[in-house]
Amino acid sequence: MQEQTLRRDNLYRLEGPVAVIGVELTEASWAALFASHGRHVRLYDQYPQRLASGLERACRYVHFLVNHDMATDPKRVEVGLRALGLALNSLKQ
Repeated sequence: MQEQTLRRDNLYRLEGPVAVIGVELTEASWAALFASHGRHVRLYDQYPQRLASGLERACRYVHFLVNHDMATDPKRVEVGLRALGLALNSLKQ
């Protein structure tokens, strides 16, 4: 039984960044979910002027998940938020 559980858990452990297309409510929610679990998330939108607000929204949603005990590993949350922050900083250049 334990071996079967280990195989199933490994099935969902993917490596690399996550691309989210769009930055509206639904897309920012997905970005927050992935980021709150330590994934590096890259948001894309056909309108570049929307990216900054979408990234800010995703960061707020990560904090929501933390405040409601839906993201419980502080180290992973920090990694995910830092990755979102780096994407936001690169837009300002």
